[in-house]
Amino acid sequence: MASKKAPASIKAIVNEPFKGHDRAKAKELVAPGPAKKYQDLESVLKDLPSDQHMLNHMPPITTKSPRVKEELQNVEVGECWMHAVAHEADDDFHVILGSASNPQAGAFMNSEICGVDKKSPAAKQLKQVREMFVTELGLNTIGHTYNGYVKFHPPLHVTVRGSLFYDIDHPPPKVVGPQGMQAKTAWELHPLTSVKKLP
Repeated sequence: MASKKAPASIKAIVNEPFKGHDRAKAKELVAPGPAKKYQDLESVLKDLPSDQHMLNHMPPITTKSPRVKEELQNVEVGECWMHAVAHEADDDFHVILGSASNPQAGAFMNSEICGVDKKSPAAKQLKQVREMFVTELGLNTIGHTYNGYVKFHPPLHVTVRGSLFYDIDHPPPKVVGPQGMQAKTAWELHPLTSVKKLP
């Protein structure tokens, strides 16, 4: 029987490089300018361009595309709930945010804590938020597994900030999230640049 791989250290998890390929440079780029502030996640979702608009974008968004103008916006969500997290093969963390504490109510949106590309202009900022994510939020054990989503009961009450990003790899209905917590849109906050607990 093969021995199990030893858990990675917190430091190793924090320093994991981004291993993705599709729109890799765009994913590692923090949008310029200040964040537009929203009271809650529902307000963000209502303000987004439609999936139809993005899927028919001109010029088309491809796996090589830089950020398009609709993605050059940071947003700050005053209140939402972190329902589930998954450590992905590209070493990003999928962070499923909900507009309500009850997973059977409200809407969901995927957000991502990036693996760190040392060549990215935002490398220092992305590493800081990743370190906070796996230490201060007590999520370091999640970094030891790639076995799908870990759900929080109860969910974590948080405020977040990040850059809008349209994930062409997951257009509806191929959206991200565990059963019952799936977003209805391919819009994400990617990368997240701040995650803070609320009372």
